[in-house]
Amino acid sequence: MAYVARGKDEPLEPIVQVLKGFQEQFPLTFLELSALIYMVCIRLCITVTMAVYRKQLFPDNKYISVTENQAFDFLEKMQNEDLTRWSDKLVEYAGP
Repeated sequence: MAYVARGKDEPLEPIVQVLKGFQEQFPLTFLELSALIYMVCIRLCITVTMAVYRKQLFPDNKYISVTENQAFDFLEKMQNEDLTRWSDKLVEYAGP
């Protein structure tokens, strides 16, 4: 879900599409659904952290930073969002 959200002006819809498909096969609990948007943000924090670290190790490898800017953009957008509201939406969209 973290990776489908990158680079999207409106990332909720792609996240919901993946969530619905996942729910059909491996239903998440209410608690897991409530934490989902936070986990997406954490995953993208790890993405940018690892990109910075690995660029120091392998400065000539341009592939390492291929997703870094999109991840930063998503995280910057999310810092102005109400993550509790996002969490509630994802619980709602996942259905009973």
